[in-house]
This record gives sequence, structure tokens and C-alpha cells, in this order.
Amino acid sequence: MLTPKRLLEMARKWQKRATLGRKRITWMINKDASPDQVTAKNTLVADRGHFVVYSSEGKRFMVPLAFLNSGVFQELLRLAEEEFGFSGDGPILLPCDAVFLEYVLSLLKRRGSEDAEREMLISGFMRHCSKSAMRSVEHSQQLVF
Repeated sequence: MLTPKRLLEMARKWQKRATLGRKRITWMINKDASPDQVTAKNTLVADRGHFVVYSSEGKRFMVPLAFLNSGVFQELLRLAEEEFGFSGDGPILLPCDAVFLEYVLSLLKRRGSEDAEREMLISGFMRHCSKSAMRSVEHSQQLVF
């Protein structure tokens, strides 16, 4: 039987190992670049409580874990799985453009209503998701209504 003290020690040990195993990439800074153009560090690891997704154009977004409960984001992830399949070794690639993904994230940050989320599912996905993803949304809408 594990005591709470031993369990806490084990958790700390694994947490230390996990942080040591994370790899970070730092970009080389060009000495001639202006401060606006310089990004001191770009990491592969998301901040605590966040995960990283990429738009179809390759733009990187850091998303709070709380957004996983939203219907819109769950639909985006489902469409991504249908479009690209599931691979545990690569990044999460969403089948929509960066502008639409920024809009979705801003709506979720403002705690948009369920009606706004539903409207986005109906209209927004049609214009901003890839063609094969659009067909699956149209099919799911026919089943819902």
C-alpha cells in the first residue's frame, strides 16, 4: 500500500523527469534585426494549461485546455481527425484557416453563448474549412436537423 507521502515523492520524481525530457528550440537572433522582428525564444512546449494546434496554413495557436469542453472546438477536432487522421507523433492540424481559428478562439475567450456557437457551426465552417471537411459538416447538419 502506498502512503500519501510516498505517492507525493513519486509524483515529484516523475514531474522532474517530464520537465527534463522536454525539448526547447531557440531561434538564432539576427544582430541586424529590429526589436519588432526578433523573437527571443520559440518553444515546442505549450504553457501550463494549454495545448498547441496549427491552422491549415501552418499558423501556431496556443489554446487553453478549458476550450476542449466547447462544442465548436470539439467539432473542429473531429473534423481534423476525419481530414488528417490521428497521429500521436505530430502536431494537431485543424482544417480551417488562421482567420477563422482566431475568430473561434476570441469567441470562446469572451464566453460566447451556445446560440453563437451553434450559428458558427452552421455558417462559419462552410466558408473556412477545407472542402472534404465541409462535406462532413454538411452531412452532420443534415443528421441534426
